[in-house]
Amino acid sequence: FRIALRFYITCNKETSDYVTNAYKNGIFHKIIEMIDLRDRISQSYVFYSLGIDSLIQDFLHDANSMKQVREFLTGDKYRTSLPYTFNDLEGLCATFKDNRDLDVFDDWSPIDQKITKDEIRLSFELETFWIKLRLSIVQCLKDLVSMETTTTRDSAVVSVKKVRKLLEEAEKLEGIDYLRRKKCPLIPIQSPPPCQMELFLREKHGVLFQQTVDIVLKVLDTPG
Repeated sequence: FRIALRFYITCNKETSDYVTNAYKNGIFHKIIEMIDLRDRISQSYVFYSLGIDSLIQDFLHDANSMKQVREFLTGDKYRTSLPYTFNDLEGLCATFKDNRDLDVFDDWSPIDQKITKDEIRLSFELETFWIKLRLSIVQCLKDLVSMETTTTRDSAVVSVKKVRKLLEEAEKLEGIDYLRRKKCPLIPIQSPPPCQMELFLREKHGVLFQQTVDIVLKVLDTPG
């Protein structure tokens, strides 16, 4: 994850430097192209997916006790593991761009399987939703372990309700229904590997997770 993330972070920094140099050297006709390239890279959904995957990987590796969970989510490790910040998750996800070139394989030969525009749209919408859900779950955990210090009980309740709402929305997604009827990934292997959240939610792990969310919400809603 780190190597892939470094590509996006480096490109964002270097294209910003190129824009500055273009201004200094009077090469104004290239500035709009450079800014467009920087925006497409920095707003790529793959960058945000890699970011949350990297955070989850570090979290599972480092947090082996409740104390370590609290230290990870409330300390510097959380900020260094997630290469971006967000205040408005809905607004953030609305800016995502799909930069995949689905017309060729990795070796640039034409693909045999025709991918429809609807499949591309559904695939992108699903990947965006999984990013939103994973970020919401992590933010929910962070709020829960911070209740003794910075997070209020009401904020924790809001975070848990947001996760539960997203879990309910997942069952109604057009892409989920299409994926289950087709019984295979929306997009073949030449694209970035799809998130496996659909499989997780479909199995018993997903049922257990949803029940856990409901239990936590009941506990938080109980006075005292």
